[in-house]
Amino acid sequence: MPTTCITLKDTLTGELLARYPIEKGASFSVEFVHSVNNTPLKDIYKINGDKIYVTDTIYYGFGAGVQTDIGKGQTLSYTNDGAMKISGYSEPMPEINYIVGTVFEHVLEFGNKTINLSETFGVNRNISFTAGRWYSGLV
Repeated sequence: MPTTCITLKDTLTGELLARYPIEKGASFSVEFVHSVNNTPLKDIYKINGDKIYVTDTIYYGFGAGVQTDIGKGQTLSYTNDGAMKISGYSEPMPEINYIVGTVFEHVLEFGNKTINLSETFGVNRNISFTAGRWYSGLV
């Protein structure tokens, strides 16, 4: 029976790094400290079929590479601890790419799992995330 998975690959070499089973329709997040403003940033995604959708971005300060405009259908709210939260994204993403930081760690969270990408795959690694259904080879 096929299982919904998050697949991580090295974008430079194409090497399969890992496949993590995740519940259909589940959310996952990648959190790190932004390299310009030195504050936490959390991107939250949801899997729908073989597509990944950004649902929310949470951050504490502006800087290069941080969203400053609210797009059509998006909303800005504030969390209890003062973070800015942008919601209302609607575009599917066939893949998501991160360069795992050399100064600050990138952490993947889903279900009850927490995976430190910096420790697990090495710093300065170019990693792509895709979603899909897989029949075997799960790690």
